[in-house]
Amino acid sequence: MSRFDEKAWAQSDIAKLLKKATFITSAADPKGYPEDKGVEIGFAGRSNVGKSTCLNAITQQTRLAHASKTPGRTQLINFFELSPLQKLIDLPGYGYAKVPPEVKKKWAKNIEAYLTERDSLAGMVWLVDSRRELNGEDLILLNWLVSEQIETQILLCKIDKLSRNQGQQALHKLNKQLKELNVPRDLVSTQVYSSTSKEGLVKLTNRLAEWFARVEELDLPVTPQDEEPDEHI
Repeated sequence: MSRFDEKAWAQSDIAKLLKKATFITSAADPKGYPEDKGVEIGFAGRSNVGKSTCLNAITQQTRLAHASKTPGRTQLINFFELSPLQKLIDLPGYGYAKVPPEVKKKWAKNIEAYLTERDSLAGMVWLVDSRRELNGEDLILLNWLVSEQIETQILLCKIDKLSRNQGQQALHKLNKQLKELNVPRDLVSTQVYSSTSKEGLVKLTNRLAEWFARVEELDLPVTPQDEEPDEHI
């Protein structure tokens, strides 16, 4: 494996774009979402899987996303803007054992609403702990993603806690489970990832670049502020 060249990566177009990320709002339901336009990329995963760390790593920021001090309690969806037509979305974590049933129901309702109603959602980055199999709420989320035909990049994360051989075995095991579940592999891709060693970061951000590039493919209406002023003779 080649070493991660952070300086070279930081000069790439996607790294420069991601570095522009700024928090714009949090919302508990669709009524609080920003305008549904452009391209959005969601980030999902269990509580404490490392979503905040991943978002901070790819944006080269230290405090863009904050990990909750009470895992599973925060049920808000956080929106980060890169440009008026490009956003990163931090979905609330799930799977924390001590969370009350009503909070779990609220999570399910909020996530399903976002996945089914958000036209600008182009792809989902789903962080999965390399030391565990998909089960419970993982399978619920997977079913929603497949049902809604949402392109998904699964990050088998915390890979730095495993040996090279164990990491490859974990990836093989995940791919085998997805095959057994008849998950379309043209829809759901997998890779290893570590926010600590930066393994897989370039592959991840290349995928983000592909999704964000779709902004140029969208037939977006021209808003008044985008129109050129009329010339008067």
